[in-house]
Amino acid sequence: MSAQNIINMSEAPDEAQMAQWQAQLEAIQGKKAQAIPVHDPRTHASWGHEVVIHGGEAEVVRTKNGWGPDTQVGVAFPLPPGHVRIGGLETTVTAAITAGLLPANWKAGDPVPFDGTSGANGVHKPTPEAPNAAQKDTKGSVDEHMTPREQVWKGHVDEASRVLHGVSQLHGPSVTDHHVANAAERGEIDAASLPEGVSVEMAQAVYRGYAAQANNDLASVNASVDLLTEMLGADELRLARKAVVMGDKDHLRSLGHAAVERLSQEPQKDPERFLTRLEGMPAAERKCLYQNKNTGEWMVTLPGRQPMSFGAAVRLGIVKTA
Repeated sequence: MSAQNIINMSEAPDEAQMAQWQAQLEAIQGKKAQAIPVHDPRTHASWGHEVVIHGGEAEVVRTKNGWGPDTQVGVAFPLPPGHVRIGGLETTVTAAITAGLLPANWKAGDPVPFDGTSGANGVHKPTPEAPNAAQKDTKGSVDEHMTPREQVWKGHVDEASRVLHGVSQLHGPSVTDHHVANAAERGEIDAASLPEGVSVEMAQAVYRGYAAQANNDLASVNASVDLLTEMLGADELRLARKAVVMGDKDHLRSLGHAAVERLSQEPQKDPERFLTRLEGMPAAERKCLYQNKNTGEWMVTLPGRQPMSFGAAVRLGIVKTA
């Protein structure tokens, strides 16, 4: 199967953790019919796009002002004649003038608006001070309380933010909205219809940002993008993508909860698929799983701990897909 199961053997819980897990499990089992408690999703006008993480909480917001963090380009490539790079996006000089991003009398070699380090044809020329300043900003932007995983997510989110701001500034927020909504609907990037100056690599950076946001939101229900991809159907995945781009965390987490429940019940409801899953497990993880001879229930055991059912281990995030 495409997804791999992971049993967190290196994270064997102590007695306090086991007690906390038991309380969580009882809460899950007793409140399955209730909506997962989350903050109300924020709503914004369709202005510009930015994906941000605040205190480990990632979301898409829309803002009127600014381009987001400055983009430093370490390697500059010459632009074709008649082209200019603005905010990391390449376009023709004519299109930039028409969009009001360049003055009508702009000519090659003139400064490019919004970019104090540009030279001829809008090619970035990093100054000796720029690398140190960038390193300082980067260090200041990382929350020391973030886990390594959250720091990786934040990097993807920041990169997506820069691309979305640039596209909105160059082509207008309605164009950005259209392409983001289209990607959410289709579940793929239509390279042939990308706006001028937007590469497939840039579109993939936006995807990584949204995926990072989704993983951050789903972590609270012990779900992930990989788990949703494996356990949900095509229609449900489309709803999940739309929930991400609309900032509907409540709906996204409810879909994540559904995916967790399907994996937890897989030994009973789809034993053939479950046995196939076992075949793909590393030997060390496979040893943690056994079937109770009396009840037929699949159990998970960690060194020095009491066994628990496979379903309970999934709901508590001990068993997951990756």
